[in-house]
Amino acid sequence: MPAIHAVATLTSKGRIALPKRIRQALGVDAGGKLAFDLRGSEVVVTRSMSNTRTLPSARS
Repeated sequence: MPAIHAVATLTSKGRIALPKRIRQALGVDAGGKLAFDLRGSEVVVTRSMSNTRTLPSARS
């Protein structure tokens, strides 16, 4: 898979729109599940292939 760099803006409600090129590369559509992994100062986004447990959000 080729490297893709895309930028999204975080809304005041904490939402982002996943750029189309990223959605296409991951093969996800509306309603698709994504997994987010925080690794140091980076977030790795992958297509979720199973129903993984959702952790409560960390609020400061």
